[in-house]
Amino acid sequence: MSLMPERRFDDKEVAQILGRASAEQAESSDVASAMGVTLAELQRIAEEVGIRPGRIEVAAKELDQKRQVRVEKANDSLLVEQTVPGEITEEIWEQFISEGRGFAGKAGQASLNGKVHEWQCSNETESVLITATSRNGRIGIKVLADSAGYTGVLSAIGVVCGILFSLIPMAAAIKMKVMGPLPIAAMMVAIMAIIAAVTTAACHRHRVAFRARVDGLMDRLAAIAAEGQEAPQLLAQPTVSADEVRLSELTG
Repeated sequence: MSLMPERRFDDKEVAQILGRASAEQAESSDVASAMGVTLAELQRIAEEVGIRPGRIEVAAKELDQKRQVRVEKANDSLLVEQTVPGEITEEIWEQFISEGRGFAGKAGQASLNGKVHEWQCSNETESVLITATSRNGRIGIKVLADSAGYTGVLSAIGVVCGILFSLIPMAAAIKMKVMGPLPIAAMMVAIMAIIAAVTTAACHRHRVAFRARVDGLMDRLAAIAAEGQEAPQLLAQPTVSADEVRLSELTG
């Protein structure tokens, strides 16, 4: 018997309950759940709880076009995820690798773990990992990129410059005896604060530019995947030879 036979849930609670239940089922090893559901099946399920099928279709289209971005490690690590219709092929994956090499400037290393294609590359300042999987007629693309090494170098340069640009004037002022201890200390603090602000601004500009590069990489990967699905359809179109055309005209 249900524990809450007369309990009624509003729209927000329904969404929360369905989301939690579907997430728990996705974590299970149930083969049927791994196969997913169609849009029509999802609309029927939603209609039973009072959600109009049209809203489900709109939400599904928005999900197809949605790109998820997660920022980690003090804004230095980006995880960008996107799904596009289709299946991953060797030709598409080779183009993915080519784009990754163009992004990183190195050959990197490709691997295949089950159905998951992976390519990764790293250097002293940046690293990038591209993964692609096919499931239920969709390609899941993930780009994990990190630039902590670059911002670390900028921060180190800022610290060194802050120390140098504060010690040199301090030594000169002490030698010339033109300032007392308190003014000298205030000058050092001011100089280090200015250099810290400049370093912070430089790191921020780099992070913005790095995110733009990562977004551009994902744009190109998504476009490659979409174009790769169109090419086989074009090749599959029947061709008509000149002889067949003439024969058709004669018999027509």
